[in-house]
Amino acid sequence: MGDKPSEAIRIKQVDLLYQQLPFSLLTTAIVSLLFLFFLSDFPNQKALQHWVILMLTVLFFRCCSIFFYKKTRKKHSCSIKSAELLFVIGAALTGITWGALAFWIYPMTKEVGSRLLILIILVGITGGSVATLSYRKLPVTLFVSFTLLPIPFGLYQVPDSQNIAIGLALIIYTIFLLKNARVFQKNNEQLLLLEELAVTREKKLRKSQQQAEEASRSKSEFLANMSHEIRTPMNAIIGMTRLVQETELDSVQKKYVGRIETSSTMLLGLLNSILDFSKIEAGQLILEEQPFLLETLLDNVYSTMIGLAREKKLTLILDQDKDVPEAFIGDAVRLGQILVNLVGNAIKFTDQGEVSIHVSQDGLASTEEKTVLCFAVKDTGIGIPKEKQQHLFQSFQQADGSITRRYGGTGLGLAISRQLVQLMGGEISLSSTEGIGSTFSFTIVLPSCTKEEVQQVCRIDASSHGKVTRLSVLLVEDNEANRELGTIILESSGQKVQVAENGLQALQLLSKSRFDVILMDVQMPEMNGVTATRVIRAVEEGREPETMLTGELLVQLKGRLGGRHVPIIALTAHAMDSDRARCLDAGMDEYLTKPFQPEQVIEVLQKFGGQETMMGPPSASDGPVSPTVDDPDLEEDLGSCVREHLSKTYKLQPEQVDQLLVTSARSLAEHLDKALAALKAEDSELLREAAHGLKGNLLNLGLAEYAQTAAEIEQGAKNGESRSCRRRLISLQTALAELLG
Repeated sequence: MGDKPSEAIRIKQVDLLYQQLPFSLLTTAIVSLLFLFFLSDFPNQKALQHWVILMLTVLFFRCCSIFFYKKTRKKHSCSIKSAELLFVIGAALTGITWGALAFWIYPMTKEVGSRLLILIILVGITGGSVATLSYRKLPVTLFVSFTLLPIPFGLYQVPDSQNIAIGLALIIYTIFLLKNARVFQKNNEQLLLLEELAVTREKKLRKSQQQAEEASRSKSEFLANMSHEIRTPMNAIIGMTRLVQETELDSVQKKYVGRIETSSTMLLGLLNSILDFSKIEAGQLILEEQPFLLETLLDNVYSTMIGLAREKKLTLILDQDKDVPEAFIGDAVRLGQILVNLVGNAIKFTDQGEVSIHVSQDGLASTEEKTVLCFAVKDTGIGIPKEKQQHLFQSFQQADGSITRRYGGTGLGLAISRQLVQLMGGEISLSSTEGIGSTFSFTIVLPSCTKEEVQQVCRIDASSHGKVTRLSVLLVEDNEANRELGTIILESSGQKVQVAENGLQALQLLSKSRFDVILMDVQMPEMNGVTATRVIRAVEEGREPETMLTGELLVQLKGRLGGRHVPIIALTAHAMDSDRARCLDAGMDEYLTKPFQPEQVIEVLQKFGGQETMMGPPSASDGPVSPTVDDPDLEEDLGSCVREHLSKTYKLQPEQVDQLLVTSARSLAEHLDKALAALKAEDSELLREAAHGLKGNLLNLGLAEYAQTAAEIEQGAKNGESRSCRRRLISLQTALAELLG
């Protein structure tokens, strides 16, 4: 390190000097005042008092320098040179004052004890100053020199051999102190330099981390945007292609259309692979845990891949050991994706022979709670050289460049498969001989379950997806082709459709018409789907929307939407989990990713259409359904249904029915008020009790569907799902408005 430290180190040194100064000043003041006590028999008390006043004056000056330094330092206007100069002047004045004690007061002292006391104090003061002043060379040099060097002159005023010897010893001691102070200063500078380097390195590391995070965010944003830009036209291409395939085509047209569909599906598969890889890399991929039958999963994989195998005249073999359990709890979709990736690769790189899938379990590693499943996909293909095998599971890697040109592919399938296997608690490996074939083996850890549990889940799914038609659907989509496709799909399934090109148009339609379900695109001009959804939810819940609307539009929306909850399904090309979370947080009920299949649209309508079929006209086979307050005919139907139920079930007279209706309405109103108060107070137990009471009253009135809604509120209160409880409760309150009076 050079003689001159950097500006940053110099600033730190001066700051350390000022940090040490208050304690030094306090010590000096106490010692100075104690001289008046210990030298009470001093022959010239007036001179001693003058010396004490002089010392206190110097100390006051140095206190002022501390306040000046702190004040100007906070304002960043203090020059480091000025601050150091003030400190040096203070140190020099203090040293001169201590030196005056030896040069002026010492010769007046007659007693040996008093002289010895003065010498001890001065030697101790200078020795202690090395630790507090050595951050800079000049202050410690001036202080030590001005304090100790006057002592020999004071001793020579009382000449004797003893004083001369003491004087020479003090001169040597002064040189020794200054040398040690210099060593101390260099050590401090070295420590400060290391500290500065550590801080600089930490800043660089923090900056690098920020840059890496920004790069990761940029990559995610790029993938999300590219996903949207590609999926939007892909949705129209695939959808329209399927519609064309359902028309009358000659053989050539069927061939061309089939190739369009195949190419579109391949492009969509590539896009899905890139997004899957990005999700896994970002830690956003969450595995589902649902009961499934292993046999069904393997059959699906077989039926998916058998066509490709037959095209290449390969034999596809599926083999499962007898001791493998029938059913498991896990993510069957992702497990199937792994197998399809491996089998697809095996078929791609095999020109003759067979591809086999073997399933077994590791009996030694399995327990009662967890089963270790072993899968092996074996082929008789080209094989992989040993030197290439270690790179095969890396992203965008294949055995060599010629494979990409000959067989195609991105090299992502195996990387995704490996990461999915690891997420399932297993490992994947490869055994291959060039020219003979390859075997990809992997293990996963899954809890087993009974076949009855799977069948029960299937029955529940089947019962919750009844045929839903005649829904009034608002389709909000800025892409013309997707609007046309969505309209065709919805109308072909028996729904009534109106379209809007952006969120503002959707709000205008909602202010004039009633809709059972809204399919809402997310990324649109003028007003996007997220903003429109927030406006709708705010109006439904009686809050003022954050987005500014015209007074007339807001009033009309409040009249149409107040107290309701219209299901909103996000219809978007964004496919990341963060996009899904953003839509759900805005108040959307479900998330449908483009390009969507017709069956997906129908399925989601079946899921949410049941909430709003209560708002449409009931069919003869549907039985009584829940009406809305906007349709007086349906309200009359509800009252008639309740009266008929009470008369037939309880054999009541008309006047008894009327009395029971009054009592029931009062009880329903009390429970609804209690539930609303519980929501406001965030009291889950009170909400559960109120919902339980509602359920009982509604069952007594024969309103089973409404009772089911109350049961869902009760269950939601147990689970702490207040948002869904609020929506269901408002919907229930609105639907029962006629009965409540």
